[in-house]
Amino acid sequence: MVVQNSREVKRNRAIKLRRKGFTYKEIIKRLHIAKSTLSSWVNSDLSQEEEGEIKRLTAKRGQEKIIKINKQRSLRIKQKEKEQQTKYASQITSIDREKLFWLGMGLYLAEGAKTDRWKAIFYNSNPTLNKIMIRFFREICQVSNKRIHVQLVLHKNISEKKTKEYWSKLLDIPKSNFYRASYIKSRASKGRRPKNRLPHGTVQLSISGKETANKIKGWMLGIKKNMRE
Repeated sequence: MVVQNSREVKRNRAIKLRRKGFTYKEIIKRLHIAKSTLSSWVNSDLSQEEEGEIKRLTAKRGQEKIIKINKQRSLRIKQKEKEQQTKYASQITSIDREKLFWLGMGLYLAEGAKTDRWKAIFYNSNPTLNKIMIRFFREICQVSNKRIHVQLVLHKNISEKKTKEYWSKLLDIPKSNFYRASYIKSRASKGRRPKNRLPHGTVQLSISGKETANKIKGWMLGIKKNMRE
């Protein structure tokens, strides 16, 4: 009699848990019953329509659980990456003239114009890289503001006025040194390029004067020569 009552209690609990959307695995773990027993109870007490709805709910719960687990895992990974980056960032204490020289030359070799005889030109959209190059031109090449001009290359959904204000403040260049912005339309995006991509456009820093152009070209030749040796 006691065994029968205990079995009935488990059966009622199993059906209640199933109706709440618990999976077979969860119910079996809680009540310590066989899967075949649970399946028999469910088939007997629940209609096909009710069980079908419960299966849809449990599938949804399972997907939500997986999404939650993946998000938590992603957060842990990002936190670990951030800790590693902070550790290595602390190793960079300052950028002196020698470091600035090599940073600037490395960037110019990658993104600078190589064929113009009359001026040095650097293209980039990254604020940090453009700040490095402005320091390079000013401190290493000894260029004054009056010889620095800026050409903005924007997409149609970017405001020229706001973009000019942004770069003028960031690079400490007067707005009068900016040429009229040019606009490009991507064939792939058909003019619908998202605003969060290149939100400040691309900057072309132009340094007038053959002396600066030749100075940088000479340094590039020296680097290439020493790399061959």
